[in-house]
Order: sequence, then structure tokens, then C-alpha cells
Amino acid sequence: MTRNRLAVDGGTRRALGGRRARRVGRVRAPLLVLRDARRVRAAILPLRHYLKQTRPRVLLCLQAYAGWAGVIARGLSGTVVPVIIVEQSLTMSRLKGLSTLRYLTARLLSSLLYRRAAAVVGISEEVRRDLSTHIGLPSRLLQVIYNPAAVPVVEDLQRWKGESSSSWPETSHPVIATVGRLVDVKDVATLLRGFSRLRRQRPLT
Repeated sequence: MTRNRLAVDGGTRRALGGRRARRVGRVRAPLLVLRDARRVRAAILPLRHYLKQTRPRVLLCLQAYAGWAGVIARGLSGTVVPVIIVEQSLTMSRLKGLSTLRYLTARLLSSLLYRRAAAVVGISEEVRRDLSTHIGLPSRLLQVIYNPAAVPVVEDLQRWKGESSSSWPETSHPVIATVGRLVDVKDVATLLRGFSRLRRQRPLT
């Protein structure tokens, strides 16, 4: 088992089971909670201290706000820890549709800070294009790594949590499953239309 320390914010700690959580799947590790980091900017100074004291091999930041905080904290720490930012949605397009001020602010910060990251990873070609179009990041920084279909991992987590796998549908027919928030950016409507078209073209017999 690895004994590396995991640094998480308060929300992540609660998701992992609270203050005494000590196991994440197959990984055992003490949790370093960035207290009062309910907002990303509150995590900058605790994260700076963590990077300076621990000097991990890499800092992985999910989404724009965490990426900004990670790059700033790394700069303040005086370390050379590589920062990798993972974008999981069309953040810039979403902000542009919500507020011009928020969009321009996010665009400026991302343009300045993302260039200081070791890499920026999008989970799809659409996310990569969103970053390239709105921020103008050089191609050398942009990578695409698709989300995996991690059924064995889900089953492993079910066993760890003491849950039965009997909730999985037992059928000889194909099963389409989706997990995500019901918001416009997820475009669940396209999935439903595609499923409807599939049923018309290939009815179950």
C-alpha cells in the first residue's frame, strides 16, 4: 500500500467519509485537509505551505479555479513541482453564455496562468478546442485523455463499501448508462435523441 499523503479540501474530505477518512479505494494514505478551503482562493496559502514542505512529484488540479490556485500556490512556494490542469467541461463557453465580465476575467486568468502549467488536459476533443479557441493555448500544452469506462473500478468500490453488485441490470440486451449532472453543458438531450434513434433503427426483439 502506498503511504503518500493526500492533500484535499474540505468538500473532498466530506466526500471521502469525513475527518477520519483514511482509505480511498485501494490506496491507504493520511489525509491533509486544507481547512477553510471551501472556496478555491482560500486554499492558495495552505497549498503553498504543503508544496513547500512536502514537494510532491506532481500537482494535479481539476477544473479552472483549482488550476489557477495550483499555479499561484506553486509560484509562491518557490518549488518547481509540475502542475497539470485537467479541464472536464466547456468552461469558457459556459461562462461566455452566463456573464461577459466573468468570461473575460476567466479568459485573462487562464491565458496568463495556464501557460505556467506543465500540461493542460482536456477529457475530449471538444474541451481541447474550447481551450484553444477561447484561451489560445499552444498545442504543446494541450493534451486529450478521455474518461475511462471504469466498470471494474466501480465494482471494486462496491465491494469496499459493502454493496452488492446485484443492482447492475441482468439482461442479454445492450444497456446504455450515463452519469452526470442534468445541466445544459452535459447535453443529455443529445444522448436521449441518439438512444431514441437507435431504438427505431434496431428495435429489441
